[in-house]
Amino acid sequence: MPSPAPKRISLPSSMRLTTITEGANPTPLEPPPPIPRRSSRRNSASHSESNSWRHSRRWSGGSRSARSARSDRTAPPPYEWVPEPITTRSEEEGMVVDERLEKLRRERSGTSGVPGAKRRRGGWMRAGIVLGVVILVGVVLGVGLGVGLKKKNGGGGKEEDAGGGNEAPDEVVQKFPLGEYSMDTALRSVATDCTSNPATWRCFPYVIYNSDGSTNDTSVASFNWIISNTSSTYATDTTETTPDSGVPANLTVSTSNDPFGIMFTGQALTYIANPSNTSSARYTFSFISSRKVIPSPAITADNTNVECFFNQTIFTASIYLSAASTFPTGEASIGGYAPWPYAVEITQTAAGGSDVPNCYSIVDGREGEPVEAGLVPQPDGAECMCDYRNF
Repeated sequence: MPSPAPKRISLPSSMRLTTITEGANPTPLEPPPPIPRRSSRRNSASHSESNSWRHSRRWSGGSRSARSARSDRTAPPPYEWVPEPITTRSEEEGMVVDERLEKLRRERSGTSGVPGAKRRRGGWMRAGIVLGVVILVGVVLGVGLGVGLKKKNGGGGKEEDAGGGNEAPDEVVQKFPLGEYSMDTALRSVATDCTSNPATWRCFPYVIYNSDGSTNDTSVASFNWIISNTSSTYATDTTETTPDSGVPANLTVSTSNDPFGIMFTGQALTYIANPSNTSSARYTFSFISSRKVIPSPAITADNTNVECFFNQTIFTASIYLSAASTFPTGEASIGGYAPWPYAVEITQTAAGGSDVPNCYSIVDGREGEPVEAGLVPQPDGAECMCDYRNF
């Protein structure tokens, strides 16, 4: 029976199906590539993709022969997993912060990574500043203390009297009689009874005052003294009356550039104010010293230089606080300091007795042999005196 003629169906080329040829003896299938072992670090997404891939291969349709027909395609390379470095976010942020801090320290130090140099310079600078502050504080304290002491101790001829309007009402600042003064006096009288030779007792300036005014210049004797206080409260002319023996005045007196060479320091003053005589308020002091006299004229036959010593000479002074002075008249100052404004009396006295005076020859400026010729001891009651007053 003849086969019927094949029918041809005309289709557009775009709709024609691909021809699949399958032989009678199919090519055996090659085994699939091994599946890599799943990593514990593979995320769930990659695991799902792997399962989907296996599922699609399982149900992809087509038989082993179909896969054999496509055996000319190469298998995909085996999957290799390379672990990424583990770096947490906190570590990364910490490294960034450390780098920024280090950079900031370098910029502030300005030493290009050598912090020690900056610290050394900073240490010297701080030490210099501290030293400057200490010196400044010391200078300020010194000036303040100096000004305060000057205000407290100033007085007399160098400072104004107390009672300034700036003082607090309950603050009594005493100044007078503190200060430096010239006790300007005149040699009023001389006595030589303690010695057998009057040439051995002499009184500077060697001219006795005459009331006619002829000796006003030649009889002047000035004693330069400094009066200081030993307490913030001391006796003045406003102090109440005292016993005849007086009370401590809390004041001292010392010499300063005295032309007589009579030197003393810190002699305590006694304050006396007799109830019966208000004008007699005064300071007094006395001490024993050795008085040296160069006899004139010479007391030796060969005119040898001689020095005589009155070893028990009593130096006494009375400094009045209200009694008026009468000498010198019209003189502002003679001794170089402000004149004491009131009466002053100063005496030097020595009593007679054995070895009064002690005289020695002077050879080449040094003390030599004793000189006794012409010197006869006088009674103990006999007195030598130099009397200085300004009234």
